[in-house]
Amino acid sequence: MNIFLHGKHLDVISEKLRLHGLAVVSDPEMADLILCYGGDGAMLGAAALYPDKLKFPIRDAETAPLCDAHTLDLQLQMLKEDRLPVTKLPRLCGEAAGRRLYGINDIFIHNRIHVSAMRYDAGSTVSCTDRKSLAMVSVFPRFTVPRHITGV
Repeated sequence: MNIFLHGKHLDVISEKLRLHGLAVVSDPEMADLILCYGGDGAMLGAAALYPDKLKFPIRDAETAPLCDAHTLDLQLQMLKEDRLPVTKLPRLCGEAAGRRLYGINDIFIHNRIHVSAMRYDAGSTVSCTDRKSLAMVSVFPRFTVPRHITGV
């Protein structure tokens, strides 16, 4: 399996992959898997840059220490042994004025005045505190699920 690395502190994960006998490639097109090493930002960045590639997010110990049940070595061993379940997440897409925004779990649309609040309710109704917020919400009139993000 060829793995492309995305995120910060890649020297740490690169050495661990080598010790586990997993191959790292420098070209994402040659990769079978994008290993997103970091936090939520690493995963979201990889989802945006490599939308059709399989992704494996791992939190880095520098940002968020891993528990004993999910150590880096254990996760890499499970990857090597093909024991990780594959999960498909719907990818959301908001379109307006020729621009597309993609998200995995949500797309945050804010108003032009960042100090004005937007409030959400569990039924996905958006209520806004001012007319400018309402105008921004109406700019994105439709949301679709164009494809899935697949990860392990």
